[in-house]
Amino acid sequence: MSLYSLLYLRKDISGTLCYVTWYIVISMEDRQVDKINRLATYLFAPPMIPENITGINNTWLYNRAPAGYKFLLDSMQISTTQEEGRDGIFACFDGHEYTHWNIFPGVVSHELLYRGELNQYILNLDANLKMWECKEYSLALRSSSQELPVKVCVIIWFYLRKMTKLEELQYAVMQPKGDMYKKSFRTTVDTGGI
Repeated sequence: MSLYSLLYLRKDISGTLCYVTWYIVISMEDRQVDKINRLATYLFAPPMIPENITGINNTWLYNRAPAGYKFLLDSMQISTTQEEGRDGIFACFDGHEYTHWNIFPGVVSHELLYRGELNQYILNLDANLKMWECKEYSLALRSSSQELPVKVCVIIWFYLRKMTKLEELQYAVMQPKGDMYKKSFRTTVDTGGI
């Protein structure tokens, strides 16, 4: 929250001039609605263990828009260092994504917005997200080297937009807030009814 003060002259009841101060409180979301915003984050993924199927090879980062707002994702820049520890796979998903991504053949997500690979020839990636609208997005990073971890810097450019009541209800169903729903779905197949 930011506090702004406005000072102006006005006449009081007796007719003399006096200064009146008005204080206006403006939240961060209100100030940044009409301008592009930037979020810089750093991700680190450990060296890949090919036999591991628990998902610890993947590093996840989630970002949810403030209450009453949605993201319009403009673009992303991803870069890694020229030193060791640069081989990896980066992905961005719409919503809160958590799968054993890139572990099992055929485990794919239809919510994928961007995927790119970093190696000794490709140190920087640019992703045009075409003003994608979402309430929450997930970033994923995975090392493709068995010896070295991977470290990246991700800069995300986005706009915040106020949601209508209908959009708030839509995103409450599509991308609900909280952690309970994310672990409530089954992880095994029930074959009893077959």
